[in-house]
Amino acid sequence: MRSRQWRRYTNGGGDCVDMTPVSLPPEHPKHGRGRAVALRDSEDPDGPVLIFTGSEDRSVWFFGRGIESGAFEDLI
Repeated sequence: MRSRQWRRYTNGGGDCVDMTPVSLPPEHPKHGRGRAVALRDSEDPDGPVLIFTGSEDRSVWFFGRGIESGAFEDLI
């Protein structure tokens, strides 16, 4: 997934995640559940990628907003 256009989300303190929309192939277990988004650690672009679909990506959006607002500062 290296060639995709990733969008970076940050909390302003240096902790970032990257997100990009994806199309899932038919053999993917989450294929057919609507649109999908991929999420990765911006400091490890070759590392694991999480895939979220449908209502799952809405949760990721709220998570990204939480990162931006500093809602998870006490967890780091």
